[in-house]
Amino acid sequence: MRVMQYAGAEVRGGLLAHVEILTRGLLTSRHDVHVLLSPARGADASACACAEAGAKVTRLSVRGKTDLAGQAKLRRLVGRENPDIFHIHLSSPVEAIPALLAAKSGGARRIVTTEHAPTWYPLRRPYSRAAKRLAARLLDAVIAVCEADAQFLREEFAIAEEVLTVIRNGIPDFPVLPGPQEARALLGLPAGEQIIVGAAGELEEKKGVGDLLEAAAASGIPRLTVALAGEGSLVPELRRNGARLPFHLALLGRLDGIGTFLAALDIFVLPSRQEALPMALLEAMWVGLPIVASRVGGIGEAVRDGVEGLLVEPSRPDQIASALGRLAASGLAHGSVRIGFDARCLQTSSEGGGIGRYTRMLLGLLPELLAAGDEMIVYLSARRPQPDLHPPARTRTVLLRRPARGITFWDPIAWPRRLLHDGIDLFHSPFYGVPARRPRGTATVATVHDLIPLLFPGAVNRTQRFVFQRHFRRSLSADRIIVPSERTKQDLIDRLGADPGHIAMIPLGVGPAFQRPESLEIDASRQRLTGGRPYILHVGGFDRTKDLPALLSAFAIVSGVREDLRLVVCGGAATPKGGKFAETVRKAGMEGRVVLPGRLTDAGLAAAYAGAELFVFPSRYEGFGLPPLEAMACGCPVIASSGGSLGEVLGDAAYLVPPGDAAALAGAVERALGDELFRHRLVASGKQRVRQFRWEETARRTVDVYLRALAEAREMVTIPEDGVV
Repeated sequence: MRVMQYAGAEVRGGLLAHVEILTRGLLTSRHDVHVLLSPARGADASACACAEAGAKVTRLSVRGKTDLAGQAKLRRLVGRENPDIFHIHLSSPVEAIPALLAAKSGGARRIVTTEHAPTWYPLRRPYSRAAKRLAARLLDAVIAVCEADAQFLREEFAIAEEVLTVIRNGIPDFPVLPGPQEARALLGLPAGEQIIVGAAGELEEKKGVGDLLEAAAASGIPRLTVALAGEGSLVPELRRNGARLPFHLALLGRLDGIGTFLAALDIFVLPSRQEALPMALLEAMWVGLPIVASRVGGIGEAVRDGVEGLLVEPSRPDQIASALGRLAASGLAHGSVRIGFDARCLQTSSEGGGIGRYTRMLLGLLPELLAAGDEMIVYLSARRPQPDLHPPARTRTVLLRRPARGITFWDPIAWPRRLLHDGIDLFHSPFYGVPARRPRGTATVATVHDLIPLLFPGAVNRTQRFVFQRHFRRSLSADRIIVPSERTKQDLIDRLGADPGHIAMIPLGVGPAFQRPESLEIDASRQRLTGGRPYILHVGGFDRTKDLPALLSAFAIVSGVREDLRLVVCGGAATPKGGKFAETVRKAGMEGRVVLPGRLTDAGLAAAYAGAELFVFPSRYEGFGLPPLEAMACGCPVIASSGGSLGEVLGDAAYLVPPGDAAALAGAVERALGDELFRHRLVASGKQRVRQFRWEETARRTVDVYLRALAEAREMVTIPEDGVV
């Protein structure tokens, strides 16, 4: 398909970013793309981006109905290239009507418009409305970027329902971003305990820049900096008057990429008087910033008031000031928060699994994301060996004298006094145990990885099931519950009646240790594990829900015709569950073909993943499922069940089979082993898929949850300060 895109925008804002993303997507799908962009300097970067992606780029603009030369040039170009689709990106309702007419007269087969700003208020005039209604009859399809704009197009311009479609804006993945202090240094912004509020976009009246400055002046927030990224007609006035403002104003101009700017901020503000679904807002949400935004256009479709951000009415500086004050007072915005983090799972059997990895990664990343002056207190048991943590700066360890178990009946009683004594503003338990009561104003966050003890009663004994059930229910009292998947979120809602508005879905990540090693390391690992023989690999422990009997049955079928093949099962082979599985292997007469190397280091795991013919993960249920993603990161094709969240997490990058079906699992393994091209496709898809899961993003979104929990913490019963344990 031949697609010609036209955009007359003269600055690189959300519209041109949209064009760039769409161009890359069309080229990836192997369509021919010709992009027509304004010759203005502000569109140079977008022209380069489209050209580098592989599109043909022409600098051409039709400047209104009097630009007869521009119209003639466009008409000739369309007639010569005869595109299947002529796609116009509109920054106002009637902006490109001359271009539309020129394309139509040039013989364009199908004309599509994306309406990026149909509500722009200067064009709500009778003749503009009439011109738009007439031009709409020439269109084969109209795309609105939010439902609010679609409704406006129906009512104001009589756009027919059969040609109108809502396709919301999206954003590409961000690269790994610097920490706040590093980002501030890169941009020349104040360091230390400054609160930095930022906005990005055109510096024009319609963007509400004046409302933001008036609100900042009225907020009374000490040590405040307002940083503005962008250009526009207000810049000279802002430069003249900036020194008179009661806060520091930083004008950064137009930036190449918004990531570092967002990383430097404490709060992102979008005070616009007119918007559709701005990409800057979506990018700020992606980074995990607290949001203050006007209730206009499609913003309310992306931001729920009090959940993803605080919404204000347009042109209301007083409401913006109040929202800024509320967020600043919540703590994280001004560097005065003390966070308690229960890391005792690193002293239990959970240390070697996904919960342990989650805890370690957060402990390594969270302190770097907090503001200067914040402190994290890491709680460990004094009665167990201490894990090797190497905590970063602003982290302090407190050893608890209570019983050593990670989840105990004593915890709910002891935590309130402990939190009060240590002055904890927010307490996070990454493995279920939250206090029954807490000091007044202390927020709590619980991470619930899965509800396997409730969903699969046979997976634990009766006592464990009772304990887990109590702690799952107690997690509902937390200000925020973090879950790693939509599946776990829905389980909490269905089984325990959790409030969906208090649940934050934050996927886990894959660390830098998991990438394909050098060939010599892979060969050495294969030699150690199987004497150089080919093998399929499983990593994930010996719990009943891992369904290793199905894996063993499938391997017996496949190895019957592939005698040289081995099965390597990594995990705690010396544990009671590991010993029971080893006995099952012995009774099945497969001791020589099933290898149990125990737990491997991350480097050892990376080499084992990379050296395997396949990674097989037959779990009946997972709340997330890290090992398949780690395998993908190391270039290993993955076969997995669709149990629990696995289909959601792995998508079409893995070969999925029904849980518990050993025959289907054997068939999938046999197909993959016998089809090298199929394995290569799985490897390529896996590498793409795993890019979506980054621990840095997990940590950033966790900080955002902390902010929301602090802002909304309910008053609690104050506990006497004596009797600290």
